[in-house]
Formats: sequence, structure tokens, C-alpha cells
Amino acid sequence: MSLQQALIALRSGQAAACETICRRLLANRTASADQARLLLGLALAVQEEKAESLELLLGVARAHPQAAHPFRDLAGLMHGRDHAMEVLLIAAGAHASEDANLAIFHAEWLELRGRKQAAEARLVQFLTQASLKKSAGEAAVLRAYALLLAGRNALPEAREAMKRATALEPNHAAGWTNLANILTALKDFPAAQQAHDRAAACAPNDPRMRMNRALTLLKAGRYAEGWADYEARLAIGDRLMFPVSSLLQKEECRSGLDGVRILVVSEQGFGDTIQFLRYIPLLAARGARVRLFVPPELVTVAETVAGVESVAGMDGIAPAFDRHVPMMSLPYLLDVAFVPMHEPYLAVSESRARHWRELLPPRPARGRIGLVWAGASRNHPDATAIDRRRSMSLQDLASLAEIPDMVFVNLQMGPPSIQAQEKHAFRFAPDITGQIRDFADSAAILSMLDALVTVDTSIAHLGGALGVPVLMLDRLDHCWRWSDPCELISTVPNTETGGLKTRWYPSMQLFRQTTPMDWQEPVKCLHNTLRVLSLQ
Repeated sequence: MSLQQALIALRSGQAAACETICRRLLANRTASADQARLLLGLALAVQEEKAESLELLLGVARAHPQAAHPFRDLAGLMHGRDHAMEVLLIAAGAHASEDANLAIFHAEWLELRGRKQAAEARLVQFLTQASLKKSAGEAAVLRAYALLLAGRNALPEAREAMKRATALEPNHAAGWTNLANILTALKDFPAAQQAHDRAAACAPNDPRMRMNRALTLLKAGRYAEGWADYEARLAIGDRLMFPVSSLLQKEECRSGLDGVRILVVSEQGFGDTIQFLRYIPLLAARGARVRLFVPPELVTVAETVAGVESVAGMDGIAPAFDRHVPMMSLPYLLDVAFVPMHEPYLAVSESRARHWRELLPPRPARGRIGLVWAGASRNHPDATAIDRRRSMSLQDLASLAEIPDMVFVNLQMGPPSIQAQEKHAFRFAPDITGQIRDFADSAAILSMLDALVTVDTSIAHLGGALGVPVLMLDRLDHCWRWSDPCELISTVPNTETGGLKTRWYPSMQLFRQTTPMDWQEPVKCLHNTLRVLSLQ
């Protein structure tokens, strides 16, 4: 009998067998007592033996306050048994009202099930008790509470809760970072930078602190400082594809690059690559022989950028080079904080244009409008969470279908595209998405549209780089790319029309949420704007 056998039994659904093994191990004292108690407590909880399981699990939690709470392990074992799990959580809270980690996990568990008010109430319950007697976990619970408040856009309240947390634990770097992020959302950029500075002082060797500060600086439009801090990303994980010894240095860019073969390597998403391709002509202007290494879907469209010697797909072998550089380091290395876009920097090949011209329907009186209502999901928790906040359903855009004499071109890719086959009021052109091979195809289609309506940022970047009118629906907690101190509201007399303008793309308008996850107001404004555009 061993702990490994007990664990295997528990994971395979044999809780009773796990219980038997653990009781024997504890009786014979042949294994780690804490590990055996943990597994026994989990096995009993799965069997809904409440009293003994709580005694064991809460005992392990008290003995190891810095470890993950046992109830986190239990949640995986109780998948699909929410009622039984909640009974145990409530009972545990009554037995261990001072257990901050339990309160935080309970709130997270409730939030994941869409019960946000109950999650807040659970943390408030703990904080109310903590105010009556000093609690070691009060700061951690305040941080969790502040993040819940920020999640529903109660930003002033979130700020105060996070300030209380930093006062209790002034050396907790994540607390200062969270406060900085809340202050950034409130557009209190000076205070946000001070909070980021405190975070960096708490963790001077953690590059994530500089990286977080960079995002606030960029959102504030302080690009030069932001790009300098943004270089910290290269020290986080394995960001570089090639040896650091051949990484392009700032001094080399200043002294001249005549004849130097520079491999510019795409990083992050498709949209990031499209946005930063604008810096390539500046690199070439310094004498560099520019070779691009990009996702295969972007190869053909990237070949249209001025100053490019060659382009290779990242599914193949990189071209020979003397120096390499991550694409998003170019603003810092070239000392060019921002490149205004006076004309499109991407182009469409005539052969692609000819192909798609034959497939698109004739232009009706009010034009052809491209439509993308969901982003591309990625296998990363943060990216998935962002996609949930930015995506919508086709039905959310139903009011656009009321505009007469306008045909919509479905450009939605991936699983959400199935919505175009369901019942709706849109007058869609014949579906062409199955024939779109890469971004060069998308570019050719966009060049024949009167406007693009999208929540997906990659095609928004593409449309903007081509100079196509882009009407982008933007989530409330928007990315720095869509924030600018020069944001202006365009208005048309007597109508609720016009969107925010970003100087990255002159042809783009942004229609931003005023309430998290609520698209009603931005869609209403977009609807009115589209009606006006279609009459011009």
C-alpha cells in the first residue's frame, strides 16, 4: 500500500479504495501523515462524509497555509456535483471563518459559475469578520475582492479595496500591480505609474513589473518610455527564437546598418505583426537588408511592404541573417515612438483582386459591408478570457440588418461562423469563407468593401493598414492599441453617431462598451454611423 496507489484510486473514481489505503497508511505510520490525511479527507469528501472530511482538509490547510488550499484539489474531483461541493464549502466556511485562502477559493468557485454577487458577498463576509479581529489573510482577500469589483467596472470601489490591501502588505508586488491596473482603467495614469514603480521596487528582478508598467505607459500615449519598458518582455520565458548573441542592438541601429541582413521575427498575434509592419520601411531606410519571418498566413501580404527583401513563413526555415530582432522591438531600437499612417502600407495583388471580384455580388446602393462578430480563440487562459469579453453573437448585431439596400459579406472564421447558417435577418452574400486561404485573400476582399464591421482585431488591423473604413466594436477594458490621448469623438449633427478615432489607423472608428459585456450601446451607435456612411 502506498500514497501513489491511493492517489491513483482517487483519480480513477475509487474513493472508497483510496479511503481504505489511507487509513492503513495512517495506522501503520508508513507514509507522510499530512499527505495521507489530505488524500483521506478528499476521499471522504467525495463520498460526502462531511464531518470527518472537513476536519482533515481544514487541518491540512492550517498546517500548510502557504500551499494550495485542499479545496482546490477537491473541486476537480467534484466536477459536475456543484450542490455537494457548495454544501462542503459553506460548512467549511462556518468551521474556519478565519481561513482566507478558503474564502478566496470559494469566491472564485462562485464566480466561475456566474454567481458574481454571491462571490462578492463571500469575501465581504470574511472582511467583516476580519475587521473585528486582526486576520493574517485580510490583504489577500482584499486583493481578490478588488479584482471582483474591477471585473464589474466598479473601479472607484476596486481602487479603495486595493489601496487597503497595499497598506496592509506594502511589500506585495502583485498588490501594487493590481492597483496600477485599476488606476490605468480609471485613466489616472500618473498614479498608475507610481503604483507600478512601487511594484518594481518590491520585485526589482522580476521583468514582469517593467512589462506591466510598459502597458500603462503605452495606454497613456507615452510611447518612448513605454517601448523602453516593453523590452522587459524578452526576459520573460523563452521569447527569443534565435541566439541572444545575434540580437540586434540599439547602438547598431544608431551607427548604421548598411548591408546588414536583419531577420525581423513576428511575435504575438497576427494583428500585432500587421500593426508593426509599418516600421519595416524605416529599418530598410537605414541600409538594412530586411528579411521577414512571419506566420505562413501573412507571407503574401507582408511581401507588399516597402523595403522588404524577402519573406519566409514560420512553418519553414528562416532565411540567413546577421542580426535578428523581434518585430515589436523596432520602435525602441529605431528611436521612433510612433509612425503616423499617411497612406496604406499594405497592398493587394491584382491577381487576388481579380479572383475575388468575380465571387463577390454586385455592389448595391448602400454598399457591401464585411462582418466579423467573434475573435479567434487561443489556447491560453488570459487570451481566452479576453476573447470572451470582446466577442459577441451575430444576433447582437441584428439591428444592422434593418438598414436597406446593403449587402453583408460574412468574413467570420472558426466555430462562430456556424451562426451565419442559423436563422437571422441579414442579407448575406454567398458564403466565401471556405475559400479564404490567407490574409492576402482577406485583404483582396476588404479592398472591395465599403466598410468592415468587426470585433476581431487581426482583421481590424488588416483593414486599417489597407486604408479600408473599419468600424470596430471594442470591449470596455480595451487594449493600449485602441487608446490614445488624442482620441476624439466624431459626431454628426442630431444623431448618436461616430466612434473614437485612433491615430494608428486614420480609417478606423471604435465603438466601445460603456458597461462590461454589454454591446447594446456601441451597436446602437454603430448602426447610426453605418446608416450615415452608406448615404455618403
